[in-house]
Amino acid sequence: MTLGLLRPESGHGGPVMIMLPALFFFVPGDLLSAAAAELVGGFLTTGAVRLVYALVLLLQLYVGVLLGVAVTGTPTGALFDTAGDPDLSRWVIVGSWAVFTLGLILAFGVPWRVAGWLTGLVYLALGVQAAGTALVGEVAGTFVAATALAAAADLLSRPAGRPPRLVLFLGGFFTLTAGSLGLRALTSLAGGHVLHGFHDLMDFVTIVTTIAVGLIAGAALVPARVEKEFPAAA
Repeated sequence: MTLGLLRPESGHGGPVMIMLPALFFFVPGDLLSAAAAELVGGFLTTGAVRLVYALVLLLQLYVGVLLGVAVTGTPTGALFDTAGDPDLSRWVIVGSWAVFTLGLILAFGVPWRVAGWLTGLVYLALGVQAAGTALVGEVAGTFVAATALAAAADLLSRPAGRPPRLVLFLGGFFTLTAGSLGLRALTSLAGGHVLHGFHDLMDFVTIVTTIAVGLIAGAALVPARVEKEFPAAA
């Protein structure tokens, strides 16, 4: 539909940029980052299975885009993406993450009582990543954000009655994942934009690894839970 009906030009970001929001639900960025974290943490079997599954999903999306190119008779050179004109207020972008979190809750069936926790951790991850990127660059900023998110989710999930760590982690995890970079890299390579495609591909590998190491670092920073011992029954 993007190639046959909308025909977006470079001023609108190009066809790949227009496709990504609709495909974002299927992009396995969370699976890729979780797989990398499991492999780094030594859980080789589950990490490898999750990694292969995520890569297969990513390749399916890529093949779907190529089928769309074939059906519409579009030359592959039309697959490109550029930075769109920044015509939205910064505050609109900040507020839109609350809408994103609402969509995440509806898409994954997260209980409404968790909405406040989820939103808070989304903005924590975004804030730390933005500050870190401004101070030390994108890779280091993403690492610090992943570390802060992992530590915060672990601490917040400990009191009785709190949501599980994985649920708290979900929203912030999505703000940091780089599955869209993988899809952009593959489609750019298919379109003949080799330099741009390899640049996105290297960013994809770097960011996924950075998130994984940040998750391990965040878990290591939080003290282990102290289990209470109860005397044996007489």
